[in-house]
Amino acid sequence: MEDNIKPYPKYKNSIYDWLGDVPNHWEERFVRSITQLSDERNGQRQDLELLSVYREYGVIRKASRDDNHNVESLNLSNYKYVGKNYLVMNKMKMWQGSLGVSKHEGIVSPAYIVCTFKEEYKYSFIHYLLRSAKFKTQYNRISYGIRVGQWDMRYHDFKQIKLYLPKLSEQTQIANFLDYKVALIIKFIKDKKQEIKLLKEQIEYLCFSESVDKQIIRSWETAFNPSWKKIKAKRIFDEKNIKNCPDEELLAVTQDRGVVFKKNCSQNYVSPTGSLDGLKLVKDGDFVISLRSFQGGIEYSYCQGIVSPAYNVFSLKPQYDSEELKTYFRFLFKTKPFIELLKSLGGGIRDGKNISFSEFAQFEMAIPSDEQLKTILKLSKVLDTLQANSTKLFAAMNDYKISLISDVVTGKVDVRNVVVEKMEDIPEEEIEETEDLESSEE
Repeated sequence: MEDNIKPYPKYKNSIYDWLGDVPNHWEERFVRSITQLSDERNGQRQDLELLSVYREYGVIRKASRDDNHNVESLNLSNYKYVGKNYLVMNKMKMWQGSLGVSKHEGIVSPAYIVCTFKEEYKYSFIHYLLRSAKFKTQYNRISYGIRVGQWDMRYHDFKQIKLYLPKLSEQTQIANFLDYKVALIIKFIKDKKQEIKLLKEQIEYLCFSESVDKQIIRSWETAFNPSWKKIKAKRIFDEKNIKNCPDEELLAVTQDRGVVFKKNCSQNYVSPTGSLDGLKLVKDGDFVISLRSFQGGIEYSYCQGIVSPAYNVFSLKPQYDSEELKTYFRFLFKTKPFIELLKSLGGGIRDGKNISFSEFAQFEMAIPSDEQLKTILKLSKVLDTLQANSTKLFAAMNDYKISLISDVVTGKVDVRNVVVEKMEDIPEEEIEETEDLESSEE
């Protein structure tokens, strides 16, 4: 932290063990004294957009993300109205921190808790405060239910929480300081991700050409360097259908992370019920065609485990099994031209029907020169190192951000005299893109 960020000169005891001491001049207020329930409904308005509550971001436009597969009701008249600076809580996920002060006008599920504020506050300060790590501890304590995933929290219990609030001017300074700090973190992550993206694009262009000059790829048939050898996929790959491996770990097939252990996913991937004997074995170095491959390409596995029998698993034939070709196809199968080729099998809409290996086997693949394959492999190792280091760095910066926000909004450090530079407002979509956590709106 900066040299001029120090603790406040005087503190007093709070009533909470999880909160600790708070600045002496901060005012004690119960949540019930600053908020009131709002039960205003959408009615017949057609101009209001749907909003969602994510534990990572707070209240955002549902249309701004494509990972929210919850289906809204056909009749939205009973949905709750949310105005700007309204507090919205997903009571089923409050123990995870699914709440926020909305920057948007819109509507949310009638199952959500919606509140307005009785007085004027720096609403971004309240947003930071109620979403801070320390307060999630309390939401855990007042949520209840039979199973953790179905815990519920009532407004009656939430409104009993005591807050310690500074004056409006100090709220504003704290919010501005945190906005600035978060913006710096977002800019750093954005720049690093752009570096990764550009290197990945270079490798993808090398999958089609001897140079990284951006070419116009009009069709799969004419995409490759004409001197490269072309072979049908069925002569390069073998389908695999190994089952009866119930002791292997369950895997999840994702478009953004590839094939990963299901236990490492925070998203609610459906787990198989009953016997696991029918699941297919995936080994390190295998490729997997998933139900959404027509959207994001074919995934490569670095791990061993079992997946749904609906997925198609294949690997390189022994005569083609090399690190260079595995790397080449790993990138080729995620390129836009290849994804467009997959879409052509079903007109772009698969309706839940998987792409079969027999369909894939008829594709004509190009094999680059040995020199080209070595270049792709070399750059891929640079990219893998950059991504691994960035993942660790992003996690460390996220931990720092969480800790900083919690310390500042609960008065553990004093930022009243910190000079805050003005930065441009960050678009909501950009904030979401730089988050390194898996999102979850239930």
